[in-house]
Amino acid sequence: MNYDWQEYIGRPLNTSLRWMADIAAFALVFLMSMVIADIVIRTFGFRSFDGLIEVASLTVLLCGFFGMPRCFAINEHIIIDLFTQKNRPRTNQIIDSFWLFICVFFLLAVTYSMLLDGIEIHEAGERTEGWGWSPLVFVLPAVAGAIIAALVCLIASVNAWRLRWSKYYEAGESG
Repeated sequence: MNYDWQEYIGRPLNTSLRWMADIAAFALVFLMSMVIADIVIRTFGFRSFDGLIEVASLTVLLCGFFGMPRCFAINEHIIIDLFTQKNRPRTNQIIDSFWLFICVFFLLAVTYSMLLDGIEIHEAGERTEGWGWSPLVFVLPAVAGAIIAALVCLIASVNAWRLRWSKYYEAGESG
């Protein structure tokens, strides 16, 4: 099923999701540049960059948690339609709505767990080895991305359900 939730999530949220995805893409390009520079510098006998592990970890985290809400918004998340490919589109919308709604609770549970663990580790005085960063440097962007992804899933779920029961859709004019 190819639904476009962008028209339902509103311009401010959609713009924010684009910015988040752009930040993730920039972080990935920055990481690739850092790795290439690190390899070149080590080739000439110089020392490796300090903190490359922290930068790589933060980049992967940003790609995942800042890219995920945008993927949900444009409906480019992984869909396994092996069991639903022969269903009617309206039936698939109900299934999509259900799983998007379940995803909201999963994302919020993961967010809550990440936040509690991050605060606990921070309060215990743990820091990264290279630059001495607090674990909250990693946890807070992940929490923000997961909360926004949960919001997008909730909006998409409600709109899939609403679209399923709309008079326009029932008339057979959209699918």
